[in-house]
Order: sequence, then C-alpha cells, then structure tokens
Amino acid sequence: LQTHQSCPASGVLVFSLTGEATLPAKPQVEGKHLAPPPLLASAETVTAGAALYGKYCGVCHGDAVHSAGILPDLRYSEIAQDQSQFADVVLGGALGENGMASFASVLDADSAETLRAYIIARANEDAKLGFN
Repeated sequence: LQTHQSCPASGVLVFSLTGEATLPAKPQVEGKHLAPPPLLASAETVTAGAALYGKYCGVCHGDAVHSAGILPDLRYSEIAQDQSQFADVVLGGALGENGMASFASVLDADSAETLRAYIIARANEDAKLGFN
C-alpha cells in the first residue's frame, strides 16, 4: 500500500472462502512533529489573520488550520516558517502547478504576513497541547 504523507494507509480487501493469502505487513508511516517558529505577532495581528484564513484558506486547508488530510496541513508546513517562501506561494503562485493559486489579487504582502502569523499561532497552540 502506498500512502500520502498526511493520509492513513488505505486499500480494499477481498476475501475468498478458499483463499490462503495473508495480509501484507503494515506500512511504516513516519510521524509528524509540530516544530513551529516562535510567535512574534501581536494578539491583534493573529485575530486579523484568523479572519483572513477563514475567508481565503479554511475551505481547502481546514478549519482552525487542521487539514482533513487531502491538502497540506499548514501547521506542519516548512513554507509557513519562512516569510519569503510563504509570500512566494501565497502571492507569487510558486505552487500553482500543484493547484495552489496565487492570492495576489486579494492579499498584499502585509496581509499575507498577517495570515502567516495566524498559522504560526495555531501551530504553537497545538504544539503546547501535545498535538504531533
């Protein structure tokens, strides 16, 4: 069975009354570990970022930055840890070939950084609660 980094192993089992096959070994899936950068933004910035996230990101990346496993969970994203890379993706469309559209028509550099602050805040909150 092949698995996506954030998806559990899945497959279809077919049984036969006369079958003698055995199940394959359970695949080893590397665990994720939250290691966000420190939150440097103010509470007001994080609140504004939450509103932007809800408006532009949550539909695809999950409510409160909790992905359902189909699209990347941004709490674990290395891109979100780097201001320049984040802007390249969110504003510059650097991952357009993967389906991540540019939001430059509705966000500017300051709002992208506000959005990133919210993602970092959520990652820090969940790391403190022991989510990994």
